[in-house]
Amino acid sequence: MQRPAYPEIPLDGLPRWAAVRDPDGAAITTESGICTFAELDRQTDRVAHYIRRTAGGAGAVVGVASALDPAFAAAYYGASRSGHTFALISPGLGEGPLHQICTAAGIEIAFVPAATAALLTALRGRLPRLHTVVVIDAGAAPAGTITLPFALAGTADDPVVVGGDLDAVTCVRFRAGRAGRPEGVRLTHRSLVAQARKAALVHRLGPDSVTLNHFPAYRDIHLNSGVYAGASQVLCREPDPVASFARTPPPAASIGLDQG
Repeated sequence: MQRPAYPEIPLDGLPRWAAVRDPDGAAITTESGICTFAELDRQTDRVAHYIRRTAGGAGAVVGVASALDPAFAAAYYGASRSGHTFALISPGLGEGPLHQICTAAGIEIAFVPAATAALLTALRGRLPRLHTVVVIDAGAAPAGTITLPFALAGTADDPVVVGGDLDAVTCVRFRAGRAGRPEGVRLTHRSLVAQARKAALVHRLGPDSVTLNHFPAYRDIHLNSGVYAGASQVLCREPDPVASFARTPPPAASIGLDQG
């Protein structure tokens, strides 16, 4: 197996790098179909354009919560590619911790699953900086929110230039702090890509590898290591992975996030 050389690129450069190497390769597969590396990079650009157009100004913070869906990957990389800092939100948080994280980070735009969007809607009056909530999974979008396909409708497909300071902070990850209050850990492009490289090497991932994600959430270390290595990631969103894919085999053609 040929291991990829370490790329000196920012976090949001990973899907661009993978798309250049293998545009038609299966980046993420679900029961609904296949998202190629080229498609993931295009959707990353579209999310980045949307955030730049929607953000209140420079220095906005974008919240991104995990969903076992290709849309999470586009939101994750798109938030980074937009040039704004993004904060990772656990999709299992209750109202209290969710409010604490959104307040501490100063989140203005949130890309979250429908269940988290419902909580944010209930908290809206206590989160004055939060002005846009985008639902990234197939759940029913609560009133006052927007779904990712609709949000990206008409968004420019022009490629966003990838590059910049590798030591700039791009992500804030929260952990349990003193007295139960969450504490944010600031992560740079360089540190996140280095983590991806380490995970890919430890698990011996390469362009011919196929990984199965059967966790309740899509952890960014698994996403980044797979894209870094050019591996194909299979997301199973139901209890029985064999029955899930046997019932609805993925089509040969790629799918876009616009199609759900």
